[in-house]
Amino acid sequence: MLADLRRSPDRSLSCPFSRGGVLPPDPPGFFCAPDGAGGVVVPREREDRRAEAERAHDWLLERVEPDRHPCLAARSAFNTDSYRFGLYPALASADATAGLAADLERFAQGVGEEDGTAAADASDFATFVAIFDAPLPTVADEAAEQTFERRLWAQLQALHDADAHGWDPATSPDPTDKDFSFSFAGRSFYIIGMHPDASRPARRFPRPALVFNLHAQFERLRENGSYNKMRDLIRERDTEQTGGMNPMLADFGKRSEAVQYSGRAVDGPWQCPFHPAHADGETAQ
Repeated sequence: MLADLRRSPDRSLSCPFSRGGVLPPDPPGFFCAPDGAGGVVVPREREDRRAEAERAHDWLLERVEPDRHPCLAARSAFNTDSYRFGLYPALASADATAGLAADLERFAQGVGEEDGTAAADASDFATFVAIFDAPLPTVADEAAEQTFERRLWAQLQALHDADAHGWDPATSPDPTDKDFSFSFAGRSFYIIGMHPDASRPARRFPRPALVFNLHAQFERLRENGSYNKMRDLIRERDTEQTGGMNPMLADFGKRSEAVQYSGRAVDGPWQCPFHPAHADGETAQ
């Protein structure tokens, strides 16, 4: 349960991607949680970086203020302390992958059925935010949003390559399929990319960041009839705050969500650079 992880953020963890199946004594992750009183719980071994974690936490709280962020699901997760976050080196670096894999595995294991799939209350959401060091340098002839998109997919590919679990059977590993959703540790996630140079205000953040929202939560909304109402409210708020609805958003399950992850407006054909290990989603052992 997420509440249990808040009480014990530095417990040991068996992790399937690591050699021998167990993390080393000093795990590479930086798993943080709200303390229920506006502060942050950090791992004991990261106590010397508490100020860094608190600053990142402040950024997150500012980001979900009602007049700055249209997503009601994100606000619900923060209002109920159902969020976790981690701090990592440069996006798509080997060290970032090691730390994020450890923490995302822990998050996936810590979310129970009532948090991710079977909650009766549509306000029950859980989310994990990965925050990376330093703004990304742009490459010659490549705009900042293109650089971020390329690094985002490089990071997701690295996570997938490190994942010893099979793909979540509820979703497709084919990024062209309308049922695609990124899977890690057996759970599917809808990814929201944020960075300083995002063209849409709701996607701007002081550092490159990836938000991992459980796919099952959106499926639950659709099944209980709440999805359309939330969708319409989010679109209304987005239009009020930015002057127009995000042109890249599609109704849940209508087309592949992959093109939406980076937040970049894509004109014309787009090819996702992600390659699953096998067509059936099973990861090589």
